[in-house]
Parts: sequence; structure tokens; C-alpha cells
Amino acid sequence: MTTNSETPAPHMGKLLQQVLYKKHISSAGLARKMNKNRTGVYKYDKRASLQLRIVWHLCTVLKHNFFADLAARLPADYTTNLPPGASANDRIAQLE
Repeated sequence: MTTNSETPAPHMGKLLQQVLYKKHISSAGLARKMNKNRTGVYKYDKRASLQLRIVWHLCTVLKHNFFADLAARLPADYTTNLPPGASANDRIAQLE
């Protein structure tokens, strides 16, 4: 997979909708979990992008790693700041 400046970023609202559907959680239920006004939370699934702190909060209340979802869409040759051996593939190789 190659990416360039013309490659569209994933739509965060759609990713959120998929997780909510899979976990059988309504937008009102999400608002209660987040302790936020439901009208603001209703708009999350319409937005193409969300602030990092909102995504982090969504991860913690839904117990879903949106960052891993995003990382999986990037090419494997992209670098990270993870220490060697921290990826799942490295752990599997160590166990084998």
C-alpha cells in the first residue's frame, strides 16, 4: 500500500459508528459513558476528524483502540517510537 498527500484520511465518524454498532451502544449511551451533553456526542459520527483528546476519551470509555485501527491502515514500513520487540508480530516471534 502506498500513500501520498492525495490519500484520504479515514473518516473518524464512520470508524466510531462501526464500533458503536458492534458494541450495541447508542449515541445517547455513549454520551452517558462520556458524561457529556448528548447533542455534542451526536455530532461525532458525522465528523471526518476528531481531536486527539476526544479519540483518547473514546478509547477509554469504549475500551476500543482507535489508534490501532488507524495504525493498521498505514504501510508497514512507517516508523514508530515503540521500543524494539513491542509490536505484536515481535511478541509472536518471541513466543514461537
